Amino acid sequence: MIGKTLGHYQISSQIGKGGMGEVHQAKGQKLGRDVAINVLPDEFAKDVDRVARFQREARILASLNKPNIAAIHGLEESDGRDFLCGCSICAHATTKITIVLDRMEELKQAIPVK
Repeated sequence: MIGKTLGHYQISSQIGKGGMGEVHQAKGQKLGRDVAINVLPDEFAKDVDRVARFQREARILASLNKPNIAAIHGLEESDGRDFLCGCSICAHATTKITIVLDRMEELKQAIPVK
């Protein structure tokens, strides 16, 4: 994905990879803002349950306001690909998006999510 455009974001590098997606460094073409993009993998993009989970997790992440979790700017779709757009503080902080997504199932069992 490096060098490609997703929506209005130009992908510049890969930051990390996890069970629910790949996190990329990107620059928004509209505002010139550096962001982290978490892209749902191709193998999950056509799975209705996985897409619903990705969207549900995006809403949960967007509700969090913690210093060690990068803020989520939006849940977007481009050319049939769902992706999260979040704050890009540094590679260490943006990688936490992938970590949180990978652990969301454990959190759901500890805290009921509706």
